[in-house]
Amino acid sequence: MKNSTLLSALALLTALALLLFDETRVNRKIAAALRELPERPPAVSGDPAVATPLPEASELRAATLDLQRARVQLAAAEQQFTNLNSQIRALEQHLASVSQTVAALRQSGRLPIPGDGKPPGPQRRSWGPEQVTGPADTLTAGDLPTAWAPREPDGGDEWLLLEFDTPVSLAEVHVYESYNPGAISRLTTFLADGREVTIWEGTESEAAAPVARIFAVPFAAQANVVKVYLDTRRVAGWNEIDAVELVGRDGSRQWVKQATASSTYAEQNR
Repeated sequence: MKNSTLLSALALLTALALLLFDETRVNRKIAAALRELPERPPAVSGDPAVATPLPEASELRAATLDLQRARVQLAAAEQQFTNLNSQIRALEQHLASVSQTVAALRQSGRLPIPGDGKPPGPQRRSWGPEQVTGPADTLTAGDLPTAWAPREPDGGDEWLLLEFDTPVSLAEVHVYESYNPGAISRLTTFLADGREVTIWEGTESEAAAPVARIFAVPFAAQANVVKVYLDTRRVAGWNEIDAVELVGRDGSRQWVKQATASSTYAEQNR
């Protein structure tokens, strides 16, 4: 719709240019006709008045009428152009308002992001672990329902168990923390024989939310499961995670397919 409006504006500009060209052409035609008028000798007292015919008078009148019509058409085209500009501005304001509304609905979790792989509706509880599945969609810091939050703030040890589609040789784990980051204490994976092995352990550096933490895996491990441990006493308030991405040594990248948690604020009635 916006493109068609812009095309109409271009067509109108073309019409304006043609009208200006016509007006210039008509003005030149009138000037040429006036130059061809004969010079009239000064009148002598007592001489009878003699009417000197104007050459090409009909052509001059026709040119004058053409000029008047061109000016009328030009004025009408200018008014249409002004109206079209107003419509374009109103349309841009409307589209901006719609975009803001859609963004707000998606941010609140009431509208799913198309193609993000996250199931819509009641299957995605606010602050439930299922909010960690699919790409990151909590793009601003805050206590937002589009990320997972544990049942209680500052309650101690919590965990997220994350499953991905395809087992790969692990290179990195990217954890998107959207609120009060810094509580992650350990990351583990599970080998083919079922053993749980630690791939990172320590204290996160300080950072402002939202932040994407990159944890490098120091050894080759073929897996499609990652477990994220948190000590929620490290950072006051709810420590919330929006998404986790698994990067393979082959360059492949994949988001969480299924997530479970030690607890979730989705069990509360907020």
